[in-house]
Amino acid sequence: MNKIEQRKHARLLFSAADQARALIEVPEQEIVTATVLDISESGIGLSLRQNEIFIDQGEHCIMIELRGLVGIHFDFGIEIEVRWLLNYEAMGLLALGCQFINIPPPIRSALRDFVARNLTT
Repeated sequence: MNKIEQRKHARLLFSAADQARALIEVPEQEIVTATVLDISESGIGLSLRQNEIFIDQGEHCIMIELRGLVGIHFDFGIEIEVRWLLNYEAMGLLALGCQFINIPPPIRSALRDFVARNLTT
């Protein structure tokens, strides 16, 4: 069984042209801007330049803002846990699969509606 078959929630994929970004606060490090690869009501896929931060699987960070996503916006911290990492050394990129932790029900609902709206358009 692959990871896609294990997903519980629909996810919306983004391309580089979408310019979707997330500001992530990594404990004891600086705030970094990551490219949003995908989003669902339960998590978010991110990409950032290698060596921009030190991060490991299981680490908890704070997503402090989403930018460039028309139809959904929040600018307060949501805890995320890094569930997996892929290091694309040849491209100088790090991909992260993150799960939202203790996300408020109204935000979860807004994300679910946002994904559903954009999957049908």
